[in-house]
Amino acid sequence: MDSASPASGGQGHIGYSVVPWKRGRGYATRALGLFLRDVEEESLPFVELITNTTNESSRRVIEKNGGVFVERFRGPDQQGGHEELRFRIPLPRPLNATPSHSSTARSGPP
Repeated sequence: MDSASPASGGQGHIGYSVVPWKRGRGYATRALGLFLRDVEEESLPFVELITNTTNESSRRVIEKNGGVFVERFRGPDQQGGHEELRFRIPLPRPLNATPSHSSTARSGPP
């Protein structure tokens, strides 16, 4: 994960990916939640996250971590000009906002 300080303009990148056979178990949600706990120590007022309109999984991860929809917009032409969604997570988050590890059992490949 990349990060940036407020002095550098506050822009950075938060990325997450889960191998297909481990998806749906809450790993990305938990990882973002843990990352946000560290970010809260930086005294930022919020974090903004952008996802593609077709990426429902990422949208759910953001929303489960307190993300609030801000806008739908067209991304830069040099990145394909796709429709994207912007979410904002206010900081600090309530104490109960960090998702716990999912204990949902799933069948299929380990």
